[in-house]
Amino acid sequence: MIINILAFIFILGAAVVLHEFGHFIVAKLLAIRVETFSVGFGPRLFGKKWGQTDYRVSAIPLGGYVKLGGDESNAPIEGAGSTDIPEHEMFNLRPRWQRILVALAGPVMNIITALAIPVYRRFDVRSSRNTRTGCERCRPGRRCRGGGIEAR
Repeated sequence: MIINILAFIFILGAAVVLHEFGHFIVAKLLAIRVETFSVGFGPRLFGKKWGQTDYRVSAIPLGGYVKLGGDESNAPIEGAGSTDIPEHEMFNLRPRWQRILVALAGPVMNIITALAIPVYRRFDVRSSRNTRTGCERCRPGRRCRGGGIEAR
């Protein structure tokens, strides 16, 4: 039971980090200020400020967020943003198409990840080497009882 809960938290955390990274990378590519990249919600446990961005791990591991400069829509949850952000770096002053790109980047990153995992598994040499297609318990020339698998 506890293993299932920990696995759920790990998978959800990975999905959230990839989702938020989608928002983050598109915002950075468009030169929009990213104030915070947080894995988790609530109080900051630890992290590092690098440039203008605070990369952090927060107390509640079931989520995460990217705080963009000038976007005060989640201020009650994330806290107030900086007031000294240049206008050309503010999210809310960007053209609509750029705001849409940043908003769609998270879900698109989840879709890309969902498609990439089976592709990776298909072309991973290590996984195909360990795959057994025959039944080793049967004698050659006979069929296994369970599913008609031919022995080698």
